[in-house]
Amino acid sequence: MTHGGGAGTFNLPLPLTGNSGIEGRSDGTSNYTVVLTFDTPVNGGSANVTNHTSNCDNNIPVGTGSVSSVSFSGNDMIVTLTGVTDQQVLTLSATGVTGTNGSTGGSGSVPVGFLWGNVNTDRIVNAGDTLLVRDNAGVTLDNTNFQYDVNLDGGVNVGDTTTVRNNSAHCVP
Repeated sequence: MTHGGGAGTFNLPLPLTGNSGIEGRSDGTSNYTVVLTFDTPVNGGSANVTNHTSNCDNNIPVGTGSVSSVSFSGNDMIVTLTGVTDQQVLTLSATGVTGTNGSTGGSGSVPVGFLWGNVNTDRIVNAGDTLLVRDNAGVTLDNTNFQYDVNLDGGVNVGDTTTVRNNSAHCVP
């Protein structure tokens, strides 16, 4: 999954099995891009999402994320999601994927979690996240620390700490 910000676009690998990966960052737009990479070049297919109960206490309504567009580039199926909410887990499914070599029928799914402020991906926003953001204040963002720029303003600063604090105790199953 990719999500750009003031410091550029960084990749967040998602597990294909087990618990969902966690995207802990948001620029406030509720839009995300998920890039599904296949073993051969692809040129067709569709994608949809299944929204699940949003948080670990089941007291947040089911999320509202949806697919707004699908495009293809080389081995990648690029899916744009809109309306994604905090404390949400959804399953992104790709179906009818076709390869440029004539292969047809490819499909698969990946669970994706959205929990704004959860930089350590333990599925709950808490003091551990606050400490990690604080300890990385002022760093130059790269592939090893981009997750600490929670508000995607291009740097790790007090705005990120505030976002984590404001989301304290939020969780996903």
